[in-house]
Amino acid sequence: MTSRISFSKLMKENMRHRLAMNVVTLIYFLFTLLYFVIEIQNAMVWDENVYETILSATGPSSLVILCAALGAVTALCGFAYLHSRTKTDFYHSLPVRKKSIFWSITANSFLVFAVLLIAASVIDAVITLVLGYFTLEVLAHLLLGMLCSLLAFGAAFFTAALAMIMTGHIVVGILGTAVFITWAPVLIKFMFIELQQNFFAAYVEPSKVFQLFDYGSPVYLAVRLRPLAEGWKWSQKAPLMLAVCVWIVILALLCQFLFDRRPSETAGRSMAFPKINPVIRVLLVIPAAVFTGSYLYSMTLGTSRIWVFIGVIIGTVLFHGIIECIYQFDIRGMWSHKKQMVLTLAAVLCLTASFYLDLYGYDRFVPAAGAVESVMLKDDVVSVRESYFWGKEKNEITGSEKEEILSMLKTAVQKEGSDADGAAEKGSGDYTGFYDSVTGRRLSEEGKKGIQVIYHMKNGSEIKRNFDLPEDTANEIMETAYGMESFRESIYSLYTADWNQITDISCNNKMDEQTLRLTEDEQKEFLTTYLEELSTLTNEEMRTVIPVAELSVEHKTDGGDDYSTDFYYVYPSFTKTLAFLSSKGYDINKTLADVDISDIEISRYSDEDGENYWKVTEPAVIQSVKEKLILDCNNFAFYATGYEGESTPLNCDVVVHFNDGYGEKTVYVWTDEATLKTLMGGESGQ
Repeated sequence: MTSRISFSKLMKENMRHRLAMNVVTLIYFLFTLLYFVIEIQNAMVWDENVYETILSATGPSSLVILCAALGAVTALCGFAYLHSRTKTDFYHSLPVRKKSIFWSITANSFLVFAVLLIAASVIDAVITLVLGYFTLEVLAHLLLGMLCSLLAFGAAFFTAALAMIMTGHIVVGILGTAVFITWAPVLIKFMFIELQQNFFAAYVEPSKVFQLFDYGSPVYLAVRLRPLAEGWKWSQKAPLMLAVCVWIVILALLCQFLFDRRPSETAGRSMAFPKINPVIRVLLVIPAAVFTGSYLYSMTLGTSRIWVFIGVIIGTVLFHGIIECIYQFDIRGMWSHKKQMVLTLAAVLCLTASFYLDLYGYDRFVPAAGAVESVMLKDDVVSVRESYFWGKEKNEITGSEKEEILSMLKTAVQKEGSDADGAAEKGSGDYTGFYDSVTGRRLSEEGKKGIQVIYHMKNGSEIKRNFDLPEDTANEIMETAYGMESFRESIYSLYTADWNQITDISCNNKMDEQTLRLTEDEQKEFLTTYLEELSTLTNEEMRTVIPVAELSVEHKTDGGDDYSTDFYYVYPSFTKTLAFLSSKGYDINKTLADVDISDIEISRYSDEDGENYWKVTEPAVIQSVKEKLILDCNNFAFYATGYEGESTPLNCDVVVHFNDGYGEKTVYVWTDEATLKTLMGGESGQ
């Protein structure tokens, strides 16, 4: 069809019909101006760094999310006429090419957004100039913020436009937009994560490979252009910006191609290109079925993985039918295309079974020593200590020690894998599907212990695994690691830290707390002595012996302006350290038998009926049990001693209050069951 209407007239005509969308866009930019002014006002009122606030407000911000939302809504409104047979017939009766209509809608959408974006940015610049904060750096931030906003708008606009062009009904178009935005970075990525969590015993955290799925959605990438906690960095954001630009070009060309070939009679139907319906359905049903299986598995509290497969079957049938109903706008479409449904079900079951059987060797993966630069082991103690590390560097386990650890891991993992397979054949080999909410690590089964392993590969990659091993095997591996100098230096900062940064050392066991007043030479002598004995500490001693004291080492941070505290423990076997502390007046032998106990409180945590709280104040009862009360690990700053020995029986907490001559103190204690029953039979305060 030859066009007899100029492109400019076509744009003017289109602009006449988009008043509502223009008002919405104007309101958005008025909101951004209001947001900008409020940010600056708050900084001035609360005496914050106004200049830094202006840089943050003018540059890329979380408002890119609203830009993307505005772009999607603009496209939905701009191409909504395609879903009306009356409007489609009218537009297509005009003497103008289809692609001219497409580009007139697109050009007007970007023109309105760009003009208001520039106007808002100019106003921001004027406000900044009046306040006396305008610099070239602010200008650069303004331009960068404009670019990110434009990219977010464009990515969402063409994504929504594609959905509207491929569909024939506004509701389906909106659903299609949501699917295009979320399919790769959400549905597919988390589908694989769910499968890993359900079936891989050694799973620790999502592989970095999964981040590639983020590039499957330009809108998701554009939203990630907002600054994170560490700020906006070109090294992180430039690849995202480039990917968004490529996506915008591809989507623009694809939208025009499909727009030219979209049949007019498809208006009012669910889909404009029926031939692609099976592909879209399969791509949606597979993740939906996997999530259904995972949901059923979670409802059963991870008791049996058979529920994953049951859920997959239910999910495939259900979502296949739902999508067909949407396609046909008829409930009778629920049972259409049964052969395609069976093929889809077979594909989902094969995918799920591949994870169930671990065809990828994920749980058994221990790399060859020649491919590993270094390896690091972490249990609960090491994981806690990692955040406190302030030494020079973590060399981790290398050389012959690395080969020894890898050999032990390989033997343990292979044995555990064969044992687990045998148990699975008997129907009792399921792993728990639950994870620690803080660390993200899988909770170990009873009788097992988790060890996190980090392989630093020679190719620069980092691979993590979390193995649930029998306790004796896990303890044997950790015992070997603690005997390695490189391992100890990677978890205990004092081995490599600059001791000149230490500002204070105090010793505490709740019975006696003292800041050590040491000269530079005395501090060096003390730390050298302590580390000498720390090098003899075995993993078994950590697990079975309660420390007699805790060392708090306060030190300057890298910046030198702030301070942090590191914690170490003194064990009964550290005779030289204890002798040094004693020479400085620290009463290491003081026990609860030497103090005036005012009362003892027992709290029981159980579902049993009856009394669950006792407060013992009778002197005779207290005197009779004094020597049976032992200080508990809970008294230390954080529970990172690694102690796994006896805990107070009968599911109780025992708290002692005493006066040490300087005031009232409270300590947690451990005692045996007989002593506990004696206390429960004493004077009750509740």
